[in-house]
Amino acid sequence: MRVISAICLIALATLLVAEFSLFTEANYSPAIPYITYDSPRNYEVYNTNQPRVNITIEEIFDTGKSREAYYSLDGQKNVSIPLVYKGSTKDNQTGFISSIVSGTTILPKLSNGTHTIQFFAKYYGAEWGKSKVITFSVSDSEGNLLYLYFAATLAIVALVVIFLVVLKRTYSNLQKS
Repeated sequence: MRVISAICLIALATLLVAEFSLFTEANYSPAIPYITYDSPRNYEVYNTNQPRVNITIEEIFDTGKSREAYYSLDGQKNVSIPLVYKGSTKDNQTGFISSIVSGTTILPKLSNGTHTIQFFAKYYGAEWGKSKVITFSVSDSEGNLLYLYFAATLAIVALVVIFLVVLKRTYSNLQKS
């Protein structure tokens, strides 16, 4: 009887350990972070030379440990994005709990023209998640206004010269008559 009880206890302990092991692996194995962004947007033109970056990262089975996010602008060295924890959500179909963090920063001063940016995120123990490469353009309004002022000034000078030439010819014709 003691042998059967011991076997039952060992079997029960094995099941509990196996169940606990599955539970801990399922709840503490970080997945690849899912990155979404609302700025900059693909193929959008910005009228500022310092566009704002807004990203959201969702992580299933977040351990609450270190979170990292970076961007690479025009293929250059990664730059850190400060992150803020926003809370968690539960998927009703799977029952998985995900944490949500967001990051906002302003890009350094960019030249007019086309640029690319890609986002990367990682949670402790997870693999790197990455966004697709986003292409956007900068058309700095201050630079455009300066060009327009210069063009308008040239046009006004040209009109004044034409007016003076016409006025001189008209005056010369009046004197001959």
